[in-house]
Amino acid sequence: MKSKDITTLILIGIISAIASVVISSKVFVTPTSRQQNVESVPIIETSFPDAEVRPYLSSSNVDPVVHIQIGGQQGSNTFSSGSN
Repeated sequence: MKSKDITTLILIGIISAIASVVISSKVFVTPTSRQQNVESVPIIETSFPDAEVRPYLSSSNVDPVVHIQIGGQQGSNTFSSGSN
């Protein structure tokens, strides 16, 4: 290697080190400059809105859900234990 090549390599190394410091300071931010505001989740309440759900519940059953059938046909039982 010639002495000119060594000087060129050292100069390229210094320039690349300076460029990497400048670029990394722009890309990687400090924790103080990356503060963000986020939406807060509303508090979950223990009360249940009975008035809205009352038409869909039956008080005479153990399972309070009212059976609602849409249409006049019975659906096929896709989960039957019969063999194919």
